[in-house]
Amino acid sequence: QLFVRVSLVAWVTAAIIWSGLISSRAFAASTKPSTMNALHSAAQKIAEGKVIAQSVLWENGRIVTRSVIAVRECFKGKCGAEIELKQFGGSRDGLTMVAHGVTLLRQGEAAFVFVTADGPTTYQPVAMGRGVVRSAARRALDALRATLRAQRNSR
Repeated sequence: QLFVRVSLVAWVTAAIIWSGLISSRAFAASTKPSTMNALHSAAQKIAEGKVIAQSVLWENGRIVTRSVIAVRECFKGKCGAEIELKQFGGSRDGLTMVAHGVTLLRQGEAAFVFVTADGPTTYQPVAMGRGVVRSAARRALDALRATLRAQRNSR
């Protein structure tokens, strides 16, 4: 009975993490990484943190949301105290832009981010929505945190 319970928890945890990483099947070629190892390899930085500030602005004719994430723990790269994350989409001037495959973070929300440089001080998620894992299910997040710590310690 204990084995069945542990197996069920492991299966549910994996399903929650996988669904957070694979939120849609219709991605462009630039969103290719789909496994944890592929996301890890593609990311320059991986961090867990909380959105402490946001701004929505026009950039090259598109609406973008910039989120400042206070880093709780850094799993790859040199994260510093904060990461500025740029994501396509948001609402500005009475208009809303939705970018398919993008998981927009909200003020106060906690998440894991797998990012690459977008400029000198800004980053964008790897594989759009796949590079942002929202902090929803405690057990799933604990499993993801343990996996990332193990990868960080093995390198």
